Amino acid sequence: MDSGIHLAVAAVVRDERGRVLVVRRGHPPSEDRWAFPGGRVEAGESPAGALRREIREECGIEVDVGPLLFVAQIATPEQEFAILDFGCHMTAGTLVAGDDSRESRFLTEEALYHRRLAAGMASAVRARRIRAYLEWPEL
Repeated sequence: MDSGIHLAVAAVVRDERGRVLVVRRGHPPSEDRWAFPGGRVEAGESPAGALRREIREECGIEVDVGPLLFVAQIATPEQEFAILDFGCHMTAGTLVAGDDSRESRFLTEEALYHRRLAAGMASAVRARRIRAYLEWPEL
């Protein structure tokens, strides 16, 4: 396993119909599974700057980064991540699958649960602050 914990960010973006933006990952970790879009924070980047860059690269859209909603720690056999999930608002662009994703789409809560989710996604979607941000009912 890599030494140290890598910092990553993810965007929780809600559309006007109450759906959440997710991507089907194109590379490990969690290849071919669905997750909030995002990625690693590079040296010298702020979490918000990294998130704006990652969303542009993965989804072709621009976002305003809002509040921190959830923190997850995910470990794979190769590496460990601390993932900061931020509420975001789409401001421009057209949704497309970018360099690290096979698909990008807005899904309802019900449709999301019928997908193979990446590690930590089920916990994140059950988190009270994320559900409140998405305006989904509490579980």
